[in-house]
Amino acid sequence: MNILFVHGNHPGQFRSLCGALGESKDHKVIYLTEKDYENVDHIDGVETRSFKQHRLANSTTHHYLHTTEECILKGQALIKEIDLLLADGFCPELIIFHGGMGYGLFINELLPHAKTIGYFEWWFTSKTSQHLCNSIDYDTRFKNDMRNLVILKELANCTRAVVPTEWQKNQFPNLAEGKLKVIFDGVNEYFFHEDTLRHDADSIKTILIGEELNKPLVIENKDLIVSYATRGMEPLRGFPEFMLLLPELFKEFNNLKVIIGGRDRAAYSYTAPTENGSWKEYMLEKLKGSVDIERIFFTGLMSYENYRSLLRRSDLHVYFTRPYVVSWSLFEAITCRAHMLVNRNGATNGIATDDSVYWTDLDRLEECREIAVNALKLPRQNRKKALLMKDYSLKKSLNEWSLLINEVFQDH
Repeated sequence: MNILFVHGNHPGQFRSLCGALGESKDHKVIYLTEKDYENVDHIDGVETRSFKQHRLANSTTHHYLHTTEECILKGQALIKEIDLLLADGFCPELIIFHGGMGYGLFINELLPHAKTIGYFEWWFTSKTSQHLCNSIDYDTRFKNDMRNLVILKELANCTRAVVPTEWQKNQFPNLAEGKLKVIFDGVNEYFFHEDTLRHDADSIKTILIGEELNKPLVIENKDLIVSYATRGMEPLRGFPEFMLLLPELFKEFNNLKVIIGGRDRAAYSYTAPTENGSWKEYMLEKLKGSVDIERIFFTGLMSYENYRSLLRRSDLHVYFTRPYVVSWSLFEAITCRAHMLVNRNGATNGIATDDSVYWTDLDRLEECREIAVNALKLPRQNRKKALLMKDYSLKKSLNEWSLLINEVFQDH
């Protein structure tokens, strides 16, 4: 079967799925992306090609529709690239695309007989959009609401649709109910798992390498580690609230080291009220004199191996988020049986078992501090170890995708 994947990034959420399909001699798999990643992160059995839109959205377009026009331009660019594939003799029978970006707008017109599966992450509502914006006036609400136009059209066009979690599915209107199927991306449990061989001997050291570390970070056995990992340091992921925990923790623990993974950027929400918009710089300035800067380490991006080592070694790994798409990092940390502090809301509820992590409320900072201090005072062997409430494994995910693909061809 000729299978086409379409995603703005590479490989995004399709890494494992397209890799599994690419292993089969029965399939020819091509991955189209807007990023120039052909020679990076190669996936065996998968050919990667890049495409680009010919212009950006016009500045004179009504600002409610800037994103809509951008999506239309992406859809146009994709169709031109698929036309080139057809000219090369590759006619897709199955197309799996990242929804909400415009890629699924026009495929049906060019390839009316192809089966299409859209992977959707979000439906915008006023209630949840408030966490994406600094202020949520009517203008902002209306603009966010109009982002659903493309999502609605792509949902109508595709043969079937996938959403990663039940909570994300519940954000969509009832009219999408019959088309959406929940399939989580899957955690590779052969890689992310508890380090059962670790013991507490004084000789054990953990060494971390990160893109922003001037030299390898050596963690001694005596060090008390609080960790936080994120794509972007921003309000949506509770970064300001995490930083506000630190003065109390430094006051309580002389051997504390804080390790923060990720980049200094706002990936989803709004920037800080500073000239360069950095929440990292803003919070460090705000906390000047109340935290030991020399014991806060910003690693930047880390390899998966280093990230796993951090999760396994951390004495308290903190995951904060406002109600939005849940990060892979939460599932990965739980799968490593990390000692975790997690804020509870609709997005995080039901992922870890209730008694396996320390739950808190992001808007009750004193409570957060107290829970964190009490957790760190416990002997390591007495601390809670995170446990997933159900099977989120990669094996289950690939099985569910296989069943869905078979259903799509059987039903049509």
